Amino acid sequence: MTSTSTRQTTMIAHSTPTASSAADSQQIIRCGVGAETYGLDMTWVQSVERVDRVRWNSAGGSPAGWLPERAGDVPVFSLAERLRYHTAAKSGAQQRIVLLRSAQGAWGLLVDDVSQVTRVALKDVVKFPSFAGAETTDYFAGVLKASEGLTLLLSPERLHAAASSGDDATFAAVPAHETTTPYAAAVPRTHMSTPPSSSTPTAVLSRAGGRLVVFSVSEPEAGQRPLAFGLSVSQVLEVLSSPPLLPVPGAPPSVRGLVLWRDSPVPVIDLAARLGLPSGTNQDQSGRLLIARTAQRGALLAFQIRAATRMLRLPAPHLPSERDFPFDILLSRAAVELEHETLVIPDLQRLL
Repeated sequence: MTSTSTRQTTMIAHSTPTASSAADSQQIIRCGVGAETYGLDMTWVQSVERVDRVRWNSAGGSPAGWLPERAGDVPVFSLAERLRYHTAAKSGAQQRIVLLRSAQGAWGLLVDDVSQVTRVALKDVVKFPSFAGAETTDYFAGVLKASEGLTLLLSPERLHAAASSGDDATFAAVPAHETTTPYAAAVPRTHMSTPPSSSTPTAVLSRAGGRLVVFSVSEPEAGQRPLAFGLSVSQVLEVLSSPPLLPVPGAPPSVRGLVLWRDSPVPVIDLAARLGLPSGTNQDQSGRLLIARTAQRGALLAFQIRAATRMLRLPAPHLPSERDFPFDILLSRAAVELEHETLVIPDLQRLL
């Protein structure tokens, strides 16, 4: 990168790829906000500007300010504000404005810092996994897999205030100077066994030859029977030690973050929080991560669970549970009483 003292601007130097590398790779820069780092496709980026060129919005709100340009003032939006980032961000001269160009004109993103341009393989960029209840997940176009972990890739066409407010007529989703490369699918679809036609306890727990992986997510409450959860062995892909998680801004409280599992980004769900139950699993060395997939679409999700798991062979003696649960019954396929505990069969598709 080279700086120009008169305009206090950093122009972006693109590398010149070969025809083969251009077809299977893309250039990105990394933008820091607080303790987190996000990737940005270089097809959107015109330059990186210093913050002392910005005329700040003294009234507060959005935009955060305006960047004087020959064609007029360019609105500047705070990436921290767009992502509802709650950790204190940096301030002052270290911050930068990433100037973006679209068919509707230029605009800027205020970030804490930016990296040099790097080239990444398209095979390492996958679709952002979807989950319900998120406020800002539309702001991410994909996930970059790397040896050091996962990086969320920003979706500039959704970060612009006009687009995120639903005013799509004023902001196009395609940059003016180059068409973006579509990201690969997150997870290849795999064959799944057909779920039972009925979700009654008798249908779920009475299948001869079936097996359930039984686990728990919290300590038993005082005065209550232990609460356990069960999933068909065909849906449980692996139980492993809990790796570091990638936080997702705007995700619902029940989503702890993303984890990279066999080259796929998987949302990690706090099952207790999702069901409105108290005392979710603490993130400690004794915890485990259970990777599962939904029966209908094969979508992946993970649960943080307590270390002990066991196999329950079916059919199993049981009675319908009359326990008063705080969650919507549609989030479970069955709730029964076993000899020593209450067993809930969660509906993974509805949990997502």
